[in-house]
Amino acid sequence: MSSSHSATETFPVVLVNWNAKDDLRRCLQSLEHQTRRPEQIIVIDNASSDGSQRMVHEDFPDVILDTFSENRGFAAACNRGIELATGSWVAMLNNDAVAHAEWCAALVEAAAKAPSNCGMLQSMMLYLERPDVVNSTGINLLRHGDGVDRAEGQHRERCDPPTEADFLTDTDIEHITQQRIDNLTAEHRGP
Repeated sequence: MSSSHSATETFPVVLVNWNAKDDLRRCLQSLEHQTRRPEQIIVIDNASSDGSQRMVHEDFPDVILDTFSENRGFAAACNRGIELATGSWVAMLNNDAVAHAEWCAALVEAAAKAPSNCGMLQSMMLYLERPDVVNSTGINLLRHGDGVDRAEGQHRERCDPPTEADFLTDTDIEHITQQRIDNLTAEHRGP
């Protein structure tokens, strides 16, 4: 497999927050302790009322904070963060996640080794309270549009995460999306 990616890949990190100040603080602290610091850390706040915005301003002055005046939802906030990011890749990280100190370095290394047609990487996610148990190694899309976490519940040492994902074309995604909409519409209407 040839790669057009390089070892100098840049990974801004985008976090979406809504009233989760303590989780967000713990997540941002984990990003401060990366062996390879992200070029940008961007927090999109969905109109939190718990002091999250103030905490970011005071405790993490290098973080880019963008706020909505109302909660516009997770997807809108993700899209806004991606718009603000300036890297060759964008890492999306949940605000309740704690990144291992090697997380960003591992992403950069994986991106550098990825084939040129690779557009997405997935970290192995572990449960915080049970760090030997896998939460997910990615999402498998089902034919009807739902998804299931890969390797959920497996012991991390026995988990062999896939190194290559199944790729979907935009036509496949449109078909799955339309099929899911049709199914939900039928469910809503009832028999």
